[in-house]
This record gives sequence, structure tokens and C-alpha cells, in this order.
Amino acid sequence: MPENWKEVSVKLSQSDDVIIGVDTNILYNCSLSEHLIPSLSLVDLKKYVHTPNWILLVIPNAVMHELEESSNARDEDGQLLKEGRMGFRALNEILELSEGTDIEGISVFIVGETNPILDTRVELQGLRLDFCKMQAAKESKDKTVSKKKSSGDMLIRDQFKAFIKQIDFHKGIYFITSDKSNAALARAEGLHSILIRHPRDELNNLEFLPPAIDDEGKYRMTLTAGKLIYESAVQHGSVCITYGNEGFRKKINFCCDLRGESLDNWIQRCLYFEKEDLEQLLQDYQPLFGFKEIKNIWKNLAPRLGYEL
Repeated sequence: MPENWKEVSVKLSQSDDVIIGVDTNILYNCSLSEHLIPSLSLVDLKKYVHTPNWILLVIPNAVMHELEESSNARDEDGQLLKEGRMGFRALNEILELSEGTDIEGISVFIVGETNPILDTRVELQGLRLDFCKMQAAKESKDKTVSKKKSSGDMLIRDQFKAFIKQIDFHKGIYFITSDKSNAALARAEGLHSILIRHPRDELNNLEFLPPAIDDEGKYRMTLTAGKLIYESAVQHGSVCITYGNEGFRKKINFCCDLRGESLDNWIQRCLYFEKEDLEQLLQDYQPLFGFKEIKNIWKNLAPRLGYEL
């Protein structure tokens, strides 16, 4: 959870209806679905409104342009760089928020028009990247998410402000970012900016405990192993899982959709591994009941649920 999650949740819970302008880095970090929205249910009911009636997430078109640019970041073999994987993960975040039936009161709206200046900027960045590759090919194997230029931040804020001017809504409007400079500039321009402060230390001390808030205000929650493996694969491209006893250990490599074949692979959070690893897993797997029994149950349930076999 972000360091200031409680402060942000309290601020958003003071309004019945909320409009939030979303910066690109918020989508990269999946802060909305993983941090912000779940934290609203932790606000003290006696002091503040439990949760807003509805939240409108406004995504400027300039943000979509940056995500498009990121999702096309590949190496010479056609595999997604880290920037590309984070771009696809951000697109998955948007679809999950806009189409997720399990999240009530959340709507997503994309605003702003396409600006030809953005395409020119992308071409110039591509030329600059080509020169960098020629000078240092080894350093261009994998890149973190590229930092946006000031012109990109300015376009994002301008498109959000233009949307606000067109509607009759005067309170509960916020612009959320994890960029300190962007948050400061947004506030100077008259926007109610919220800075999401992510924890500085990464996964150094994993603790799988029941949901609770400790004395320091840190929120701990349960996390499935599959989710942890998937998010690690997105960050690093692949992840190696070791299991077994000290005398005999086995290793299995998992990876995400490294080539960006389809957005459905990201929506379904698909993990890929070698056929040999699957056979090894099936040998070691001890189910509560057999797969044939599951198949028979599914044959009976599928027609009733509207699925075709």
C-alpha cells in the first residue's frame, strides 16, 4: 500500500461523488484497483462517509497515447521490454475498471482529442533511441518505464481541465499522480492534486497475515501465490519458482505474454511455462478430487451457465 493511503482515502471519502483525473504512472502501478479503491473500505465509518456513491475515472487521451507508445516497446527479437509489459498491464487495468462487474460505482471515461504533436514527439524519441542503441547496444536490452517529458504532463493536465470546464461539477474533483513535479504543477494550475507515495523499500519482507492495520498505519492483506507470481512475471518477464525439500528441489520457470500476442492474455492473467514443467507439476500435484470429476461437473454446469462446451 502507498505510504499515504489513509490520507488519500479520507480525502476521497469526504465527497458523495468523486471525479478523478488519472496520470499515466497511476495506471502503470495499478494503484486504482490494487490500492486506492480497496482502501476506501478501511476508512473510519464514524468520522467520514464510508465510500463515495460513485467515482468517475477520467483518463486523458494523452495518457492513452503514452500507453500505446509503451506497449510497442520491444527488443530486436520482438519480445516486450519492461516498458512494453507495463504498458499492457496498464491497459488491463483500464479494462478491469471499466468492465469489471465486481466493482460497483466505478466508471471510466477517456477525454481529449488526438494531438498530431504527440506523433512528432514519438518519432523524435524513436530516432534518439536508435542513436543510443548504436552507441551502447548492451545497455538497451531492457528498460524501465520511460519518464514522461514535461510536454506530456502538460497535455494530460490540459485535457483534464478542459473536461472539467464542460461539466457542472464543482467539488470532489481530484488529479492523482505519483509524480511530485506533476502534482505540484497541477496544484499551481488550480487542480486539487493528490500525490500517491509508493513505499520505497520493495518486497524485502513478505508477510502473509490476515488483513490488519498495524501501529504504523501499514495495511497488511492476504495475497494468493498465483497473483504474486503473475505480477512478478510482469515486472521481470519471467520468474523461477523452486519447491521441494532440501534434499531434492525442483525449479519451474513462469513467464507472462512476452510478445504481446493478445490483450486477452493479460485480462485473464495467463502464465506460460514449458510442457516438461507441466508434466512435472501434474506428477507432484495431489488434488482433493480428480480432474475427470471436475470435467463431469463442468459438463453439467456449462449449459446452465450459458457456456458452450
